[in-house]
Amino acid sequence: MIQYCEKKLLRNFNYNDDYLWLYNSSNGKSGGILVGVRIELYDVGSFQQDKYMIQVNLWDKQLKQKWNLLIVYGAPHDDNKMELLAEISSFCSRNVEPIIIGGDFNILRYANERNKPHGLK
Repeated sequence: MIQYCEKKLLRNFNYNDDYLWLYNSSNGKSGGILVGVRIELYDVGSFQQDKYMIQVNLWDKQLKQKWNLLIVYGAPHDDNKMELLAEISSFCSRNVEPIIIGGDFNILRYANERNKPHGLK
């Protein structure tokens, strides 16, 4: 569980310090998001950290285009799924730039998609 991410730890990923790092702390044994943006390639206009996501508004220096990176970590328990989807929907509905969404959504459509034999709980 990481509540605070020290710069010294992040330098292990990138010694030259040419990334801007954003993170959400973990919640118990789950959650936690780490996003690195290479500042040589992108300008970060703004960012928003919510309960289940980090959204980064980027300016691509080569393509001369603005877009959004949305990194998601969905709650592993079903009781928070609607809150996760509402957070993503709220962002997408007020956004006009292209969006790339990635992460771990922890959402299953059907019980037979589960990788464990116990089914959905």
